Amino acid sequence: MSLGSAAENIEADIDNIKETRGVEVGAIHLNLLRPFLEAAVVEALAGKKNIIIIERTDEPMAGDNPLARDVRTALTKALTNHAGTAYANIPAISPKEMPRIYSVIYGLGSRYFRPEDILGA
Repeated sequence: MSLGSAAENIEADIDNIKETRGVEVGAIHLNLLRPFLEAAVVEALAGKKNIIIIERTDEPMAGDNPLARDVRTALTKALTNHAGTAYANIPAISPKEMPRIYSVIYGLGSRYFRPEDILGA
């Protein structure tokens, strides 16, 4: 999952990985960060094994970077809905549908974001 300029490179590399390695992977390119579409993100990610969130920012004193924080919050609300709490308009997911979330930072200090970096993630 990514925002901005990295998404096109990621999508191309994901297609290559699927064709050459036979691995079941996908890419989600968010075009809009605010308002954050929690329900759509939960529907797209529910039941996935792992999520790698790739961002071009670093907030060292925060628990997560902005996109990862919003995704984690949306999935936690969906998990809470499964337990009986009602967050309006967010579908419920069970603990088995909760993916592992990995947060990755790229391109800081004007460093290039290369296909090898995507493969590494």
